[in-house]
Amino acid sequence: MKNLTAITELRLDGCKGLEILPEGLGLHIPLKRFVINDCPMLTFLPELLGHLTALKCLDIQSSPNLTYLPESMKNLTALEELWLEGFNSLPEWIGQFIYLKEISIFDSPNLTSLPESIWNITTLELLYIYFCPRLAEWCQREDANKISRIPEIMLDGKIFIPGQAIDG
Repeated sequence: MKNLTAITELRLDGCKGLEILPEGLGLHIPLKRFVINDCPMLTFLPELLGHLTALKCLDIQSSPNLTYLPESMKNLTALEELWLEGFNSLPEWIGQFIYLKEISIFDSPNLTSLPESIWNITTLELLYIYFCPRLAEWCQREDANKISRIPEIMLDGKIFIPGQAIDG
């Protein structure tokens, strides 16, 4: 993996038999975008992914056994976009992503709230929540005033304006 010094995007798509990622991934690769899609056997992300310090976009979808981010990923402070599907919770250290502009969360029925630290991210412009009924409900309750500073909020494909009910 250390000879891949020019690669900026890595996409693992439809790797049905992939169970683990190489431990060396992240050490010498200046990735800007990392996509994991439809890798049902993948159960965890290695701690070395925290070395992908140039990463701007992390996209994890249709990989049902990946339900959490390793703590080393709190080092990905250049991250601007985070797309997650099937997660049960988000770590409190997500607030350290000070350049994060977009969070998209899909098909996470067990996710009930966003971590408090997320309100430390002043660059957040877009919050998309799809098919996360408990999280959408949380956004519409007392915590709606917290998310009101985010310019664009979508709940299940509908624009959400804090203080207004969502038709549905």
